[in-house]
Amino acid sequence: MGEAMILAKMHLEGMQHVDGLLGIFGMPGHWELLIILFVGLLLFGHRVPGAARSLGRGIVEFRKGLKGEDDDDKGDPDRLEKGGEKKD
Repeated sequence: MGEAMILAKMHLEGMQHVDGLLGIFGMPGHWELLIILFVGLLLFGHRVPGAARSLGRGIVEFRKGLKGEDDDDKGDPDRLEKGGEKKD
């Protein structure tokens, strides 16, 4: 039991060292986060609409998968000739 106490004390001392290093930099505040977000938007702003579009399509496909809808014949204009009914 004494060894466990020694190991726990060594672990805590190591954690204090890490906390001291993080204390130098600190967590970014509200203004710093806004500046980082603004710079990221400037750098990657042209990719945001495509990423949002892809995310939206992924969510729609996921929901269709959950409902069990099968969209194999939805894009087929001849589906009425094949005997499929039109779904509105």
